Amino acid sequence: MSGSEDVGVQNIRKQERMCLVAVFFHSVLSFALHGEAGRLPPPTELSHKWLDPFTVNVYWRKPSQLPDCCDVQYRHGPHNFCTEWTNFTETLLTDEAGSSGWNITVRTEELQNCGKSASAPASIIIDAPQPRAQLVTDFKCLYRADKTNCSWIPCDPAVNLTLSYRICGRSAESRQQLQECKQSYHHPGRHGCYLSADFVSKDVCMLLRSNASMRTFKLQGAVDPPKLHVSVEGDKLNLSWTPPEVSNDCSWTYTLCYSKCDERETCKHFIPHGETRQIAYDRRCRYELRSQVTSGNYCRKMQSDFSAVVVHVVNEPRVSVTAMAIAVSLVLSVGVLLACYCFRRHRAVLFPAIPDPSAILKDMMMSGSTEIKVNKNI
Repeated sequence: MSGSEDVGVQNIRKQERMCLVAVFFHSVLSFALHGEAGRLPPPTELSHKWLDPFTVNVYWRKPSQLPDCCDVQYRHGPHNFCTEWTNFTETLLTDEAGSSGWNITVRTEELQNCGKSASAPASIIIDAPQPRAQLVTDFKCLYRADKTNCSWIPCDPAVNLTLSYRICGRSAESRQQLQECKQSYHHPGRHGCYLSADFVSKDVCMLLRSNASMRTFKLQGAVDPPKLHVSVEGDKLNLSWTPPEVSNDCSWTYTLCYSKCDERETCKHFIPHGETRQIAYDRRCRYELRSQVTSGNYCRKMQSDFSAVVVHVVNEPRVSVTAMAIAVSLVLSVGVLLACYCFRRHRAVLFPAIPDPSAILKDMMMSGSTEIKVNKNI
């Protein structure tokens, strides 16, 4: 009997568990159905079309089964904008894309008379119109008064690259302005091209393309390093800079980094507004100075690299060590030559000839013999 009772208890517990599972799934299904019933339907048949290498048009169909008199709008990525149209146009650049392209989502939202919440997102993955590739490294552009100089290091110098550009924008007028850079140049290890216009105040979209791949990005412009002028006034160093050639109405912030007497480098920031700035000066020290310029808050973001180091030393010898060594060598050589000449010219005076002792003795002996003969004769 005990065995039969255990089997019966197990069956009852099994039935209870099955009932609990059924109740749980029923609750989840009811909640899901209730939630979906309270939401608008998502847009359908999302698709896209590239209008040019920078611009894509995403479009879809209006969802069916909307409530009567329900007006909707669509919230779309990547910038979370809204539109009442069933399409939008967006600028997409490969340098800003994820590894799998761009994930674009579109939701249906109530505009009026719907009484339901926003729909679940409909999404589409968009990839570039041509395979993406890095193509170059260290791409940089320098703004100058009459042109913009862009240069880069090619990943593969054997690959033929073309650089095209236009003002960024989604309109048909902007798309028609795409032009290929014609003023190209090739230096050892670095290639470049001169853009024919001044783009300091505009966003420029760049297209690098080979036969097999492409890369799109925004121009990040810079300016040439500032020329630093240094002079001494008492115990102060006077500092001034030649401003960049572009954006004459822009205020510039100059970063000065300097070291003295082999101390650690110190950096300071100046906004000169055309005036000379000063730093404390120790005349015993050798100063090494370099500077960088950055545009102000109300100008387009621009920055330069640091300039070459400017060395300033007071009372620095006018003759270098090498020149001094050469001069000393010449003086010594001339002195040696003059000494040799004088020695040869006055050798008889300085070192008179010493008579041969044997000759002196012979003369003395001969003189003695002569005197003896004379005495005998007498």
